[in-house]
Amino acid sequence: MATNKRFGKELAHYARKNVRPLKHSFADVIDTASADAVHDFRKATRNLQTVIDACAARRPSHKTRKLRTQLKECRRALRDWRDSDVLLVELKKSERRAHSPAERRCWSKLTEHTALLEKEGSAQPASGKVN
Repeated sequence: MATNKRFGKELAHYARKNVRPLKHSFADVIDTASADAVHDFRKATRNLQTVIDACAARRPSHKTRKLRTQLKECRRALRDWRDSDVLLVELKKSERRAHSPAERRCWSKLTEHTALLEKEGSAQPASGKVN
């Protein structure tokens, strides 16, 4: 019985420990809208989901399923944003690796166009289609 109580306290401690970064990274996403803030928020949701999964393994409940679903929805909401940020990084790498000035200009134009689409909120990197 004491072991179960200790296990429960440890899970509660890890849950609180993982909620703090989630709160901070969410505030950063709202305030700065930076790629790092989005990455940190998505990472914090995965970490918290791990703790919730550990709780649910012992005693599955509607609350744990609902919370897990909400965390996944948060990540999905920011998925395209994160994907377009990663795409821009990869495009910039390709631009730097270009062998000729013409190839470099081509990568540069593609990077600029993708950044513009991202800024407008209409980038579609997940489908691989750029307008």
